Amino acid sequence: MIKMKISIYYKALTLCLLLLFAQGAAAIVFEVTTAEELQAALTTAASNGGEDKILLASEVFRGNFYYFAEESSDLDISSKDTDSFAIIDADGKNFGLYIRGNEKSFNISIRHLVIQNGNNPADGGGLHLRQIKGEALLDSVIIADNKLSSVFNLSEFS
Repeated sequence: MIKMKISIYYKALTLCLLLLFAQGAAAIVFEVTTAEELQAALTTAASNGGEDKILLASEVFRGNFYYFAEESSDLDISSKDTDSFAIIDADGKNFGLYIRGNEKSFNISIRHLVIQNGNNPADGGGLHLRQIKGEALLDSVIIADNKLSSVFNLSEFS
C-alpha cells in the first residue's frame, strides 16, 4: 500500500515537472492594440526567457518603438490580420522600430507592417536593426516616407 502511494506520488511529481517545462518551451504571444501595449510587449519580450510573437492589430501605432535584447530568443513581429497591414508611424521623430540585439544570438521576423515617418538622417529612420547575431526576415514590409540616408540600417549584423 505504501509503495503504491509513493509510486503515485512520483508519477504525479513527474507529470507536474513535465507540464512546467513544456510550458516554458512554447512561444509567448502578445496581441497589441495600442502604442503603449506595443512598447510594453517589446520590453517584456526582451527578457522573458522565451521566444516571442507580437501580433499587432490593423491600426496605426504612433511612436518610436525599441527592443533591446537581454536574451537569445527569437522574435516575430507581425500584423495579426495578414490581409491588412499594421502601421508603425514614427510621427516625424527618430526611428519607427529599433531592434538592438546586444550581440545576442536570435532570429527576427517582421511581417505585414508599414513603417513610416521616421526622421533620422544619420542612421535610417524607418527600421534599424543592430548587433543581431542571427537571421532577419522581412516579409511584406513597407518602409515609406522617412527622412533618412538609407531605407533601413543593418549594422553590426552577423
